Amino acid sequence: MTKRGEFYFGGLLVLIGIIALLGSLLRISAGALIWPLLLIGVGVWLILRPRVATERPITFRFLGDLKRRGPWALHDEEIWLIIGDLDLDLTQAQIPEGETCLRLYGFVGDIDITIPEGLAFRLRDTAFVSDAKILGGKQETFLSPITYATPEYEEAKRRVRVEAVHFVSDITVRAG
Repeated sequence: MTKRGEFYFGGLLVLIGIIALLGSLLRISAGALIWPLLLIGVGVWLILRPRVATERPITFRFLGDLKRRGPWALHDEEIWLIIGDLDLDLTQAQIPEGETCLRLYGFVGDIDITIPEGLAFRLRDTAFVSDAKILGGKQETFLSPITYATPEYEEAKRRVRVEAVHFVSDITVRAG
């Protein structure tokens, strides 16, 4: 996650905390305020996001699964899957030279990534609660990012970088 993304995520948490505090002090139901404001904020973000986005394509699904398998062309992309499963099989994907960045955003996500042997791969997952199984290792975090990079990532000709931001995430990366 970039510093700007961490700033926005932190700002959202501070805003929710302020609303909850004011709700307690003024004896107003904070939940009745937080959810409508959160929905309004997400709506405004979705309306304005395409205008401030880079040239990177955006795939958006509110609910459901997204699977990419077999031969397909990998390119820089943002994937917004609010609640659902994302299955990316890179073993037959056409991966261009240089660094390819996938940014994954959602509320609750189950992310499965299969990478070919020898591919330079980097992952950064920022979530409130995260469970990651990466190439045989396991990490569980609470309010702490998960980072992983294959050896010699920076020197490789073809590199895939995945940046995931979720409230709750379950990530599995396996070699295929």
